[in-house]
Amino acid sequence: MTRIHWVRHGQSDWNLAGRLQGQSDEARLTTVGLQQAAEVAAALQVYPVRRIITSDLQRAQQTAQIIGAATGIEPEANALLREICLGSLEGGTSAQASAWWEVNASNGADFDPNLAPPGGESFTDALGRVRKLLKTLWQEESDVVLVSHGDTIRVALADHAGEQLRHMAWRPVGNCEINTVVL
Repeated sequence: MTRIHWVRHGQSDWNLAGRLQGQSDEARLTTVGLQQAAEVAAALQVYPVRRIITSDLQRAQQTAQIIGAATGIEPEANALLREICLGSLEGGTSAQASAWWEVNASNGADFDPNLAPPGGESFTDALGRVRKLLKTLWQEESDVVLVSHGDTIRVALADHAGEQLRHMAWRPVGNCEINTVVL
């Protein structure tokens, strides 16, 4: 049995400012984010974690390094765990992104997981990246911590629950929240 502990990175300065990060690598953890990472590292001590794999973006790596220091496990960076690329929406606000989605949605009512902002990727594309990594982990027979990002974790959890992305529940994923699934 492989147990995956999804952990979203700690609060970043861009989270605090209400800016969309996507794959931009400018954001850094705030003091609160560093504290959240220390708290999640302590919470993960109850599991027999053997690997920590993190997005290669700095806010996730900062979180993973704190978890790694507490567990004695060196985090492995992997671009497959990056946040969904928001292209031209990166650096903007949630309100700006919502307005873009409303204008560009194919049917105006349903969420379209194949829609991507200019220069960005779709939720379907992001799920494909995550599935590539998960296929390599299903035979681990251990606990693995994956440090990633809100939308990336959201699509992974929906997929694990058997939900179609078009109809997935819009789960909030808090900073340094742990979501555990069994592969």
